[in-house]
Amino acid sequence: APHADPQPAQGAGTMPDCLGRDPVTEFTDAEQMVLRNLPRKNYLVQNEHSVVCSLVDLLLAYAYDHITTEGEPTCESSWTIVKLSPTLCWLEDFDSIADVVAAFYRRVCVFPLYRHFPLAQRCVKDVVMLLQTGPKVLVRVLLAVKHILERGDWVYVLCKLYVDPYIIWLQSYSADKLHSLGTQVLSALQAVKKEHVELGLPEIEAQCQDMAVDDADDSAMGDAPSPERMAL
Repeated sequence: APHADPQPAQGAGTMPDCLGRDPVTEFTDAEQMVLRNLPRKNYLVQNEHSVVCSLVDLLLAYAYDHITTEGEPTCESSWTIVKLSPTLCWLEDFDSIADVVAAFYRRVCVFPLYRHFPLAQRCVKDVVMLLQTGPKVLVRVLLAVKHILERGDWVYVLCKLYVDPYIIWLQSYSADKLHSLGTQVLSALQAVKKEHVELGLPEIEAQCQDMAVDDADDSAMGDAPSPERMAL
């Protein structure tokens, strides 16, 4: 996979400046219009832990797309966000933040263009930052997700199922709880390793390193690689 360690994008066009070092917390006129058009509802949440787990899942998918497109969503952005989010892709219900992070790592290593583990870790760090900035920034992020998904052929339905309710719910959610959630995500970042992704990544890396050493030895000795290695 290509090696990339992009810096957080500062946002462009209609995308909010939420992943920079100084996130913009003020709503634009267009965002205020969208918020006014959303229904006024009070949600009775029975399993808050599951709800915030799925919120983190959505934020991780957005962070990946925002970083890899440098804040300028493409025609593939809706596919990327849905594919990286088990919540959107097949209505997953998570039991823990660690499960959310492991699932995100697994999908980043399988589906998108840039399948790079450190890039996935960078996304988790950015989501920690987002959670610690408070609900207003998260609402702006979800408005950006809504803007992307509504342009999709069918994924706009997911806005009604998930994104719109989260936007409404977050406007009255506690900043202290979000900060605590950010701490949980940071703990998961430190706890979830490559072996937890269940793709055999450590074994694959070890095999690649062994092959690289063997090739270096062959080159030093002036020998051609064996037919078996050429077949690999």
